[in-house]
Amino acid sequence: KDNSEKGIYQTTLALTSTPSIISISLPATAPMLEIGKDYKWIVVMACQTGEPTPEDPFVEGLVRRIQPDSSLSQLDRAKPLDRVALYAKSGSWYDAVATLAALRKDQPNNSEVASAWKDLLQGVGLDAIANAPLKN
Repeated sequence: KDNSEKGIYQTTLALTSTPSIISISLPATAPMLEIGKDYKWIVVMACQTGEPTPEDPFVEGLVRRIQPDSSLSQLDRAKPLDRVALYAKSGSWYDAVATLAALRKDQPNNSEVASAWKDLLQGVGLDAIANAPLKN
C-alpha cells in the first residue's frame, strides 16, 4: 500500500508444513515504486477461511525506494558478497537481504555465504530464522 492506503499488489501463497523463508517480489506489471515514497507491506496468515480476518496473525513493515547514494556506485565492480556489504552499509536492507538470499540459493555449500547470512540476520535480531531454509 502507498501512503494513501491504495493497494499496489496482493497475492495468495500456498504454505507447506516445513518452516522456511519465502521471498515475495512485485511482478513486472505492478506500478513502479516512486523514489522517496513509503510503502507499507503486510503479510497475513489466513488460517481458517483463506480470507484474512482480524484474528489472523500478521506482520507488517515499511519499504521506501531511495535514490542510490554515491557509495553504491561501486556495485558494478564489487564481488557478490561485497555488494551485500555495500547495500547494508548504505541502509538498503531489502537489497542486502535479496542479494545474499540469491547467493545462498546459488551457493548452498559456501560457508562464507552462510556465515554472512547468519551475521546479517542476527545483526537485526532475527536469530530465530537464521538457519531456516529458503523457499522460492
